[in-house]
Amino acid sequence: MERLKRCPVCGLVQPDAIDCQSCGTSLLNVGFCGPAPATGQAALRPTMVEPRKPPAEPNPPAGLLLRSQTGKLIRLKSGDIIGRTSAGSEQLTEYPSVSRQHAKVIYQDGHWIIEDLDSVNGLYVNGRRIKRAVLELGGAFSLSQSCQLTVVSC
Repeated sequence: MERLKRCPVCGLVQPDAIDCQSCGTSLLNVGFCGPAPATGQAALRPTMVEPRKPPAEPNPPAGLLLRSQTGKLIRLKSGDIIGRTSAGSEQLTEYPSVSRQHAKVIYQDGHWIIEDLDSVNGLYVNGRRIKRAVLELGGAFSLSQSCQLTVVSC
């Protein structure tokens, strides 16, 4: 049974997601509002909700530390790009299947998030190709299917 979240800005009720499908507001700190309707039942309609002032963004930690399967340590800060030739970002030249600008990491709402930059070979978590994911300590993800990275510190 799929859990639903209601966007605090536009009121859209939608399946669990990182961002609102309608207005793009972050849903990371939004609680669940109930199960999805059963097949054949009417879907919940969006209702208007008074917009709330977003909480102040806490200062991001010093950075994100990743380890490749070869043992290489990669230090990133919010906004950094991971790829083979990303200027001012982390370079992974030893992986030809990684795009030049493959993914971007950001610190948002107290969480580190990795976002695929429309790379050719994709971003994978638990074997599933995804566009965006929240990173957790000890969690692993892959840039293409050949470059696996593990979160060492966040």
